[in-house]
Amino acid sequence: MKYGTLKNFFRITSGVALLSVVMLSGCTRNFEEINTDPTRLTSLDPNDVKALFPNAEYVGMYNGWNYQTAQGLFADQYAQYFAGTQTAFDSHRYVIHQSWIKDHWVNTYVQTLPSLVIIIRETGGGKAPTMNALARIWKVFVLHRTTDYFGPIPYSKIGSEEKVIDYDSQSAIYTDFFKELAEATADLKNNIAKPSYGGIDLIYGGDNSKWLKFANTLRLRLALRISKVDPAKAKTEAEAAVAGGVMLDNSDDAFCKVTSDNINAFNVQSSAKRL
Repeated sequence: MKYGTLKNFFRITSGVALLSVVMLSGCTRNFEEINTDPTRLTSLDPNDVKALFPNAEYVGMYNGWNYQTAQGLFADQYAQYFAGTQTAFDSHRYVIHQSWIKDHWVNTYVQTLPSLVIIIRETGGGKAPTMNALARIWKVFVLHRTTDYFGPIPYSKIGSEEKVIDYDSQSAIYTDFFKELAEATADLKNNIAKPSYGGIDLIYGGDNSKWLKFANTLRLRLALRISKVDPAKAKTEAEAAVAGGVMLDNSDDAFCKVTSDNINAFNVQSSAKRL
């Protein structure tokens, strides 16, 4: 390469390098300001997260559209609640469909818990005690089925941004269930007249007294679940639940009304009408 050509080459290279530096500095100047949506919320209050609860109720109760695989054709048939007639489905012959197992995890950890985690975080510290209590109660309801399905599950790190999440033992999870229910029912009882979710509550329409019975009955159910492995703890929790007031008649049922949009998922698997 001739000297003049080499000189021009270095000039061009230096120019490209300088241009690159200028462009890069231009790209990063005011980066945060440019990439921040000025219309987004910078803080939340309880009313901002209230609308997250109905979906958590519906999906948490029915497992959404995957009720058929995650619940009806899986656990319910294994428990002999009913039997299938579809020969293509092996679950009524105790053959596990591995692809169906994920449905319960998706409904729990992707479709239900994020809403509850946000509500619990944004209503804590006494800002909205009844909303907080109901979300904690419902979180226990959703997760007690998951741990009873699978045993150890991710629990204490739910909502964490860590990339590796430990699984908690079922014993540790149940211990925390009882703590959560004891605290939530105390908060609910002490604030029983304060509004929670009102008419958007799909189950009790904002009736805190019925939620209190639901929570105590759930506590009693969990006490029965551990009665063979920890009779003393089961007795303590069961007595506390009954003393707090449990569900006694059909009017206390946790009934979630369905619509054409929020269907009764059991009817999907049984080929019945959706409403």
